[in-house]
Amino acid sequence: MATGETWSRIAARNRVVEGGALAMSSIAEQTLAKRSLTVAAHRTSISLEDAFWTGLRDIAASRGMTAAALVAEIDRNRGGANLSSAIRVFVLAFYRERAAVGIAGPDRCSVGAAPQKST
Repeated sequence: MATGETWSRIAARNRVVEGGALAMSSIAEQTLAKRSLTVAAHRTSISLEDAFWTGLRDIAASRGMTAAALVAEIDRNRGGANLSSAIRVFVLAFYRERAAVGIAGPDRCSVGAAPQKST
């Protein structure tokens, strides 16, 4: 970052508009949104940026499940990590894998996929 260059100038310089991708300028506009969900039979509040809520809902919908059900799955596999952090890492890993293999939709990544049942 050049001396005296603000984040808004950097965002304007790096603006991404293609395919509805999150533009750099909108990163600064992201706010935390708190949602209440039931996870493992307990009511909990989770704070995430809007982009992560959108990603989480899209991934859940592509798997035919609710966001709460996907959060419960993430919760079961998070180890000692903070739940909000585990969700962010999950969503990031999901879309990084998708980008690495050139998949356009959220419905074909293996990140966090439920184990396949053997017949």
